[in-house]
Amino acid sequence: MTVSIDWGTKVIYVPQSDLTPKGGVLYELDLNWFRIQLRDLEDNEAGIPFLMTHRHNTEVLLSGVIYARTVEIINDYTVEFEDGQYVVSCVGANHNLADVKVANQVSLIIGNAAGLIKVETGVSGLTPEESDQLMGLPSAAESADAIWDELFAGHQISGSFGELAYRVLRATEVRRGKVTDTGGTVMKFRTNLTETANGFWDRAGFMFTSGQCMGQIRGIKNYNGSTKEVSVETPFSYAPANNDTFVIVTPRKYLAPNLDDIPPMVRDELATELAEIDTIKAFVANRLRVNKTTGAWTVYAADKVTPLFTGAISDDGTFKDRVPT
Repeated sequence: MTVSIDWGTKVIYVPQSDLTPKGGVLYELDLNWFRIQLRDLEDNEAGIPFLMTHRHNTEVLLSGVIYARTVEIINDYTVEFEDGQYVVSCVGANHNLADVKVANQVSLIIGNAAGLIKVETGVSGLTPEESDQLMGLPSAAESADAIWDELFAGHQISGSFGELAYRVLRATEVRRGKVTDTGGTVMKFRTNLTETANGFWDRAGFMFTSGQCMGQIRGIKNYNGSTKEVSVETPFSYAPANNDTFVIVTPRKYLAPNLDDIPPMVRDELATELAEIDTIKAFVANRLRVNKTTGAWTVYAADKVTPLFTGAISDDGTFKDRVPT
């Protein structure tokens, strides 16, 4: 597949296969390559009659520094990435893709920066990594690890974001775990949870953090304390694989009661009311027939054939002239 444009709807479609894999769920889109594809589509026979898709300003050399190009999608065109749970890092230009992207599961790493410069061999003689090392700066990966992989113990200063994250996790009582089942289904599977009481995690929220079901959330219908098997209320899209990871949030005590928690007297009354409603619905559906044209109505016996009463509907919508047959 290649980049394409629906000229009628002004949707620019980017298939996942046109992106550069960078490991895991991360892919890269080269904005310079992207805008060249768009120009080629504009210049072909189908695209010539239509408005241009974007405005491009090339790289500019100022005082030995190359300032990055810009790519701006214009004229009401939108950009749709092939749907899926992956992340696209946009490189090589400042751009407005975030403003024109069609909403779906794909996430963007924008990468725009005021005064963005391009450092390459032949201009400064150093790569970005070499420049960072020369100035004693950590690499991007090292910076990310230093911040996001830091233990909570290192970020619990009062009022800090680290403390906030810690409080949120404690408030929802997150429990991490993984699947320990090679034969799990979309509805149930064994886990490495340690609680031994049946029903301990019933009706808690369950979300996968890896595998084909990553990001999907379901409610737990039943937890077996002996086998550590979890059954969910509605199926996942795929059967989880062994070692897929998950988190559990919002334990049972924070959720609304289910039918088993309702007192018997209240439960019986609800059942009676529902049964009466179902009886009325069945009667109307099967034994009461109304001619919408004439307004005549007939009530039939249980055999649905023998008429018992006939009559008509008055102008105000009420039944009248009840006559036994």
